[in-house]
Amino acid sequence: MSAVAWTDIQGRSVYAKLYKDKYAGVEYDVNNESEDDTNHINTAVLDWLTEGQDSLRCEYNLLLSFQDLTEGWTVPTFEKINKTLRGVLKEYIRGRGLYLPSNLRKDQ
Repeated sequence: MSAVAWTDIQGRSVYAKLYKDKYAGVEYDVNNESEDDTNHINTAVLDWLTEGQDSLRCEYNLLLSFQDLTEGWTVPTFEKINKTLRGVLKEYIRGRGLYLPSNLRKDQ
């Protein structure tokens, strides 16, 4: 998928379903876990995708940005991301020039 296709992440059904205004622009703190983590994590990922949709962020800069977003995250943190949203995230990352194997396992 080309970067051009990312000009409307907010128009995707996954955005409308998962985005929570309560967490808009609020960085997820992995050290302050709560019952509402899933909503907060999904919104943080959607904010990151929205921010990046019009930028030239790709390859190494994309990796740095993603590492900044996910600093301190563990496998259980990533597992809280909605499954459909994880697919969108992988598609975005691959489309921006970072290789991800299609058969990633939980421990990778």
